[in-house]
Amino acid sequence: MDAPPPLVIYVPGLYSSVLGKKQARFAPNEWKIPTTLLFSLVTGNRGHRNLALPITWKKDEHGNDVQDEDDIEATDCLPYVQAKLLTLLDILNEKGLIELHKIPWDWRRSLEETEMKISAQLESICANDVHHRKATLLTHSTGCKLAWPTVSRNPHYFSSWINCAGCILASNVFLQEFQQGWKLGRVSLLGKETAFTLGSLYCYFRVAKNEGWVGAGDSEFITPDGKFLTHEDIDAYNIEDWKKFKLGVFGWENKEVTLEESMHVEKSLAAGKRFREKYYVRGGKPMDSSAFLARLRSEYDHLKIVCYGSASHQTHSAFEVNLENNTVDVTESKLTALGDGTLFEKNWQAVPGGLDLDIVMAEEGSTHVSLVNDKKLANLLVDTFFSKDEVSKASALAVVKSVHGK
Repeated sequence: MDAPPPLVIYVPGLYSSVLGKKQARFAPNEWKIPTTLLFSLVTGNRGHRNLALPITWKKDEHGNDVQDEDDIEATDCLPYVQAKLLTLLDILNEKGLIELHKIPWDWRRSLEETEMKISAQLESICANDVHHRKATLLTHSTGCKLAWPTVSRNPHYFSSWINCAGCILASNVFLQEFQQGWKLGRVSLLGKETAFTLGSLYCYFRVAKNEGWVGAGDSEFITPDGKFLTHEDIDAYNIEDWKKFKLGVFGWENKEVTLEESMHVEKSLAAGKRFREKYYVRGGKPMDSSAFLARLRSEYDHLKIVCYGSASHQTHSAFEVNLENNTVDVTESKLTALGDGTLFEKNWQAVPGGLDLDIVMAEEGSTHVSLVNDKKLANLLVDTFFSKDEVSKASALAVVKSVHGK
């Protein structure tokens, strides 16, 4: 009997899943750039206002606040930003060289609830595998942040983890999107009015005091004269500091923030902080502490971890704070560090618990988004999938050549 093909699971990053109407098979997609971006442009360049979530919340069975739902869900991985990677994986799957499972996710909702859904899918795929295979886990960006808790609890499910531009550590870069939206030149991909409603974007800040900082300098906030601020000066998870320093909706021009809007920000921050404290904060202990591991360290010895990323670009590390008028300039970075244009280098090279890993640099010039389409990554994946099967490896390399060319 032929051996079953390698089991491969892919968890994409933020913004990298197609979003569409629930139970509406033939309805237009709500997020599938470039198509939906063109529609957004011709209807006023409003930055996908259709993706705004309700800003009302309810209690779950654990007593935590959970944002109300709408009629949109993740339907597939987004081809536009990861076309070559998805083409490679799909062809390998169609040829029977791998068994592929893709886990798209609604990147709008708080990572606290999304992690639980992704964990359930990962555990179901692995626990119900009739061949009892250890999977190769492939993650990109926030996919790493969402998959790590499952890896920590269930290392026996996985043989290898290819962690592409993984963003385990904190950043305050999304303060910019809360203030002015996500833009490419004059084109609005995501308006500030939409970003404000998205619980996911509140899940990336540093839990002040208890979470270490490895960016440039001593913190993610710096004064004009070069003084790094402490958590006592400004805390991105403190709603009062959002009001004081006019962050996000509190800094919009001619905007009177309603009680409902203020409560939404407060609940979003609380959910984001709970998520980070549950998995990425251990009372001030460094990220390489065994306290981050759910199992004995020896239970991870078999796991081959590769962190793949870029250090080709100056990357945001800190925003400037003016303490005289209590404002934060999020229009540009006050301080940068080498990275992939989104994550500084030390961020994507970090895995909780100090587990053994290999660091592989992306192709020269690759960015946080583009590196998933590197031919170098494609070859790394083939080497990982078929480390003990030269025949299948040769077939897979032919697919790489067809996708990437010479």
